[in-house]
Amino acid sequence: MTSGALAPGWRTGKFSAANTDGVSALARASVLGFMANAQMNGNGDLAATHTTCHQQLLAAEQARSNSLRIFHAAMQTYCYLWNGHLAHAEVLLKDAGYLCAHDDAAVIAHIFLCSSHGLFHAINGDAEAGRKMLENTIALPFFEQIPASVWLLVHANLLFAIANCEDRNALESIAEKIRRHAVPRQNAFRPFQPGGRCTGTG
Repeated sequence: MTSGALAPGWRTGKFSAANTDGVSALARASVLGFMANAQMNGNGDLAATHTTCHQQLLAAEQARSNSLRIFHAAMQTYCYLWNGHLAHAEVLLKDAGYLCAHDDAAVIAHIFLCSSHGLFHAINGDAEAGRKMLENTIALPFFEQIPASVWLLVHANLLFAIANCEDRNALESIAEKIRRHAVPRQNAFRPFQPGGRCTGTG
């Protein structure tokens, strides 16, 4: 992918028109999760993202993939938060938390959920709890090896939580870390496969 805006097909959701007959439920859920992520990060189309998330969940249930169920919860949480449905987000996050206990739940899916959960705390009035959750997440020993798009998402949510804690020094420290990581790349949106090798789903 070139630097700059997302490819038009991902940004507008035209990929949904692709023929998926004969494609496995696992692959379909992965692609739909990928698409929802692009819709949210492209032009912030909440209605389209919500629809895609629902389609992705149906495919994830058919595939019986806990990792993709967790990924759905993480993405759906954003739809709820941006629409002001905090109670819906809280229930979804709590339910998804139990899925993370399964042995087949990929670590990257858990990280994605923690990012959404930390943001929920910050928006819901407990910025300190959100900050602690996100700081614990970026302290994981393998965190620096995760896909760049997820790395940036977690740090952006941490930045928001710290801003609400009014800790100026910590805020500038995280902001500078993001600059060092993202600016040289010129495009931090590096798509990743929610159901593929980097997530270990199946």
